[in-house]
Amino acid sequence: IRLDMLVLKRIFQNEHYTIGKLYDGDTYLCDTLEPPKNVNHPCIDKGTYRIGYIYSNMFGRKMPFLLEVNGRTGIMIHPGNYPKDTKGCILVGKNLAKGSVSKSKDTFKNVDAIIQGIINLHGHVTITVQ
Repeated sequence: IRLDMLVLKRIFQNEHYTIGKLYDGDTYLCDTLEPPKNVNHPCIDKGTYRIGYIYSNMFGRKMPFLLEVNGRTGIMIHPGNYPKDTKGCILVGKNLAKGSVSKSKDTFKNVDAIIQGIINLHGHVTITVQ
């Protein structure tokens, strides 16, 4: 198990949304919500991406962005509840209702702290999307 890597395992996808589970090694962190494949801003391709912190005008602070995503920019991990809240980004929360995540702001605070902790310990962090 690599300690500098998060893993996003997608578990369900339809024409409206994509649901996944985010792990730090073997430790389950939260559920994720992404758009489906067939929209203007689809979920990103499977692969491994570095995560870096870049200032976001939308959130007014530095946020975790996936870097070097093929043909895409602005892919962020952030709070949100419904597919309409993401334009290709990864929303974090608890999948308690079909097609959405809840408790997203609290979940994001936790995930953000974990990402920053990994960066502080290892100097970098990646996410592998499966």
